[in-house]
Amino acid sequence: RSIRVTVIGEVERPGAYQVSALATVFNVLYITGGPTVNGTLRNIQLVRNNKTISTIDLYPFLQKGILPADIRLEDQDVLVFTPSLKRVEFAGMVKRPMVYELLPNENLAQALAFAGGFNDSAFTDRLKIVQLNGREKLYKDIETNSFGNYIPIQGDSIFAEKLQPLFENKVTITGAMYRDWE
Repeated sequence: RSIRVTVIGEVERPGAYQVSALATVFNVLYITGGPTVNGTLRNIQLVRNNKTISTIDLYPFLQKGILPADIRLEDQDVLVFTPSLKRVEFAGMVKRPMVYELLPNENLAQALAFAGGFNDSAFTDRLKIVQLNGREKLYKDIETNSFGNYIPIQGDSIFAEKLQPLFENKVTITGAMYRDWE
């Protein structure tokens, strides 16, 4: 037997779909092509009988392979792809530089975890942030001990700097010299 599911909002192929009665939310996500560039991966709503019965966040699956409860669909269910919540861009010396979507209360430490953390050549004591405040750009340096307290805002550009090639225990001698290894 088959059921009818409607998919609306910021999705690649919106519309009504006839799917197997055994179909899950992930099956429908696949056949619809997923969210558009403006669509969310973190706030997909399943509406049944005019009530939102579940909100689906795909980041646990995309980041760690953890499947959220894959909800069975019923006849006349509606999947709503809302616009993205808050996006920030990670660049520089992180393992996965790209744009990430954050929930309203997620902090800089969680955003850095989405980016895979610092790579081996990163300066890890701070992150540089460029924020747009509607009129101009605002530059901020956020120290490591503040990562858990800082909540990025929509459109933040976050940059991890490269570690400078400085040595703590290096001496340089210039000019003529005699080397004796005894």
